[in-house]
Amino acid sequence: MKVVPRMHQLRRAYPAVTIMLLLAIWITGAALAQDSETDPVRDQVRDQTRNRTQDGEGEQWRSQIQQRIRNGIDTDPGLTAEQRQTMHENLDACLRLGMAEEDLVALFPTENEPRRYEAQAQLRFQHRVRATAEDGIPAEPLLAKLQEGTTKGASAQALERACARMEEHLRAAHRVMVRAQEGGLEPHGDPAQERRMTREMAQNMWRGLNEEGLDHLREQACQRSRNGQCDLNDLTAASETATRLIEEGLDSERAVQVVGEAIQNGYRAQEMNQFRLMVQARHQQRGPIEGFIEDLEQCLGEGMGAGEMYRYMWQHGWMGPGDMQGPGGQHHIGDVGGGGPGHHGGSGDDDQHGGPQGSPGGDGGSHGGGGQGGGGGGNG
Repeated sequence: MKVVPRMHQLRRAYPAVTIMLLLAIWITGAALAQDSETDPVRDQVRDQTRNRTQDGEGEQWRSQIQQRIRNGIDTDPGLTAEQRQTMHENLDACLRLGMAEEDLVALFPTENEPRRYEAQAQLRFQHRVRATAEDGIPAEPLLAKLQEGTTKGASAQALERACARMEEHLRAAHRVMVRAQEGGLEPHGDPAQERRMTREMAQNMWRGLNEEGLDHLREQACQRSRNGQCDLNDLTAASETATRLIEEGLDSERAVQVVGEAIQNGYRAQEMNQFRLMVQARHQQRGPIEGFIEDLEQCLGEGMGAGEMYRYMWQHGWMGPGDMQGPGGQHHIGDVGGGGPGHHGGSGDDDQHGGPQGSPGGDGGSHGGGGQGGGGGGNG
C-alpha cells in the first residue's frame, strides 16, 4: 500500500519541482481563464462600449444603441401595430431591469440588423428573457445563447430549445443559491457577485453538472459552514471543479463526492481553483483519469491541503515528465496503466513500480494551499 510521504521532506528534496509546479499552475490558469462562451460579435460591441465609456462617451453610445433598436422596431415592415407596441414595452422592461444595451441587440431588430426570426418567435424570446429577469434571475446567459444562435444561423426551433434548457439551468441554480443561504451560507453582500455565481452555476449545469449533484455540494458547503468557514463563492468554485472532473470523463456521482470531500476538508475557493488547475495539468500530460482520482481521494483522506496535494501528485508523475523520479529518487514513475503512476495495485512497464517503498507517513497539523487548515497525518 502506498504511504503518503512527508511534505516537508519533498520541499527540501525537490525545490526545482516546486518552481516547475508554480509555472505550470500559471500556464494552466491562463488557459482556463479563457471564456468558452465568448462570442466575437457581442465582444466587439462590448469592447466598443467599454472604449467609449473610458472616453467619457458611454451614455451617448448607449443612447445610440437604444435608438437603433427603437428605429429597428418602428421600421420593421413585418410587425403589426400590436407586435410593435409589445416589443417597445419589452425593450423598456429589459432596460429597467438593468440589461446592457449591447446584449439586447440579439433580442430586438435594429436599423442595421433586421429581425432574423418570425415575429412570434422573436416575441417568445423576449418574453422568456423578460420573465426570467423579473423573477430576479440573471438573464445574460439567455441573451448570450440568442446571440450565439443568431450568429450561427440556428433555426428558431433549435434556438428555443437551447434557451429553454438554459432557463431551466438558471432557475435551478437560483434555487440552489436560495437553499444555500437558507442553510447557513452567508449572503455575499454584493448582488452583482451573487448574480455572477448563479450564472456560473447555470453554465456548469449546461456543461454536465445536474441539479442533484449541485445540491449535494450545497449540502456539504452548508455542513462545513457550521463547523468552519465556507461561503457562496466556495460553493461556486466547487461546482466548477466538479464540472471539470465530469468533462474529464469521471462519473457525475463520483465527481461530486470527491469535490464534496474536498469541501469537508476545508477547501475554499482558492484551493478549489488549484484543484481544478491540477486536473487541467493532468489532462495535458496523461490520459485515463481513474488512477488519478484514486490518488486524489487518498490525498483527501490524508487531509492534505491543495498545495501539498499538488506537490504529491507531481512527485508521483501525474503532472510531470514521464521519466520523473519518485520521492527519494529510488523508483521510476510508472506509465499510466492499471492503477496509474505510483498508485497501489498498478504499475507501468515491467521495470517500473507503483510507488516508493517505506515512505514516511504524512505530516499532522496545518496544511498549505492558500492558508487552508486541515488535519491528517499518519505514521511512517
